[in-house]
Amino acid sequence: MSVITISRGSYSHGKEIAEKVAHKLGYDCISRDILIEASKEFNVPEIKLFQAIYDTSNIMDRIFGKKERYITYIQAALLKSLMKDNMVYHGFAGHFFVKEIPHVLKVRILADMEERIQIMMERNGISRKDAVDFIHKLDRQRRKWSRKLYGIDTADPSLYDLVIHVDTIKVDTAVDIICFKVGSKRFQTTPESLQKIQDLSVAAEAKARLMDLDLNVKVKAQNGSIQVSSRTSAVRKPKLEAEVRQITKAMPGITDLKVNTVPATTGLDDDRRCEILIVDDEAVVCDRLKAFLDKDGHRVETRVDPAEALRLLGERDFDIVISDIRMGEIDGIQIMDRVLKRSQRTKVVMITGYATLDLARETLTKGAFDFIAKPFKAKEIRATIKRAAEALEQDVQHRVHAVGV
Repeated sequence: MSVITISRGSYSHGKEIAEKVAHKLGYDCISRDILIEASKEFNVPEIKLFQAIYDTSNIMDRIFGKKERYITYIQAALLKSLMKDNMVYHGFAGHFFVKEIPHVLKVRILADMEERIQIMMERNGISRKDAVDFIHKLDRQRRKWSRKLYGIDTADPSLYDLVIHVDTIKVDTAVDIICFKVGSKRFQTTPESLQKIQDLSVAAEAKARLMDLDLNVKVKAQNGSIQVSSRTSAVRKPKLEAEVRQITKAMPGITDLKVNTVPATTGLDDDRRCEILIVDDEAVVCDRLKAFLDKDGHRVETRVDPAEALRLLGERDFDIVISDIRMGEIDGIQIMDRVLKRSQRTKVVMITGYATLDLARETLTKGAFDFIAKPFKAKEIRATIKRAAEALEQDVQHRVHAVGV
């Protein structure tokens, strides 16, 4: 008894191989079925879940912070299915969720680019140029998605137990190799490995059900006991604990619950404290943003005059710049241009009370890290600043690795 995940690029014979492996072993084969299950379980349109996986540029999801929520729904549905054992899952992202499970054989299928192009041209009746452009775009989107959410490159061979190139190894041979490999003792389900996947499944479902309370809630599970961690104020703590217990009490498999809360004003580690500039011609917005970012331990400056902001940006760099878009003669786009010309490292967050899809697309295309519509809540800004700080930290790590330190 075991589980096989097959990761593949588009038009790489991955679906064909997965179905043949499942047929030969007598296993169930699932892929998009997971989206349907998640859609039913969490009452979310299937198209939204599909976009969460395959569309890295879904602007409205970035504005309203829904992508991570949808991914959690998919994870919960997938893990519940894989608990049944004797399964082949093919599709994007499956191996991310079970990378620590011993009885899961993780396979990556590669195909020659020319063959992928020919398959796409034949199936869709399109030109060679359109096929090349589409495949390259889709590959970039998938790698960008995995880096953004998990810091992992899908092309990294160390993520897989088997990497098979179907240009040199034919489809039927690839099927035989996978079936032989999964039969080894290494990939047989044990009580310990089954408990690991059960723990992951319980934690994922609990997190999915708790995200309405806190988008960044953390959940761990072990042998029926779950630990929920959330950042909240001391005033809200008792109510949050009661809400968590109410939501999780009906979940099967939970025998014990512990809720840990961290004060919302807890400072950050030194490596997550940022130099932040806020530019907004409304003083009340500057003051409000500065007040709670100061409490978080960041070093914050504000400017209500965008001309003064431009002069300041000509003299020094900031880690993060938060700027309103519409501010009279000098707008937020000009502020962003000045920032990014001086430092590509700086993360620019655009805010506006005139949010439209076109405006969001323009700012993100020109290099903004994120786009937030007014009126916003403190937790929205905090979540964005946290992601920006993490991105800055990763940038530093990448530069260190690049010079061989």
